[in-house]
Formats: sequence, C-alpha cells, structure tokens
Amino acid sequence: MKSIAVCFGILLMSYNTAHAYLDGGTGSMLLQLALGGFVGFFAIIKLYWYRVKSFFCKEKLLSEEKADVTEAVIDPSVSVNKNES
Repeated sequence: MKSIAVCFGILLMSYNTAHAYLDGGTGSMLLQLALGGFVGFFAIIKLYWYRVKSFFCKEKLLSEEKADVTEAVIDPSVSVNKNES
C-alpha cells in the first residue's frame, strides 16, 4: 500500500505544468459546496438534538424524567408529557 502511495506521489511531482483551466464559476461552486455541507451538518444536528444531548448527559436526563414521574405520582393533576398543557 505504501509503495502505491509513493509511486502516486512521484507521479504527481514529476509534472512541471498542469494543462488545466479553472474558470470563475469553480470558486463559487466550491464555496457553495462548503456552505451547503456546513448548513446540512447543522440541520442534521438540529433534527437529532435530543439523541445527541442524551448521549452526552444520560444521567441528568434520566433524573429529570424520574422527577417528572415522581411529581405526577404525588400530584395527579401534573402531566408527565411536557407537550401537554
């Protein structure tokens, strides 16, 4: 595997000039790709925020759920589901 990487590196360094053209649209395309990846990453984080949060602080979330259930047992008018009013 190392020999393939070394051969590829020597091949890349052996050329003096590159006969390629990068037009003005290439830079904007790369910028759009980077910004799209950045926004997509944060969209995924937002969608799965609860899972990410529970992965890093399981004990705190479990203790909050137990407190909610305990409060509901003591006072039946309290809703365990936080979405209910």
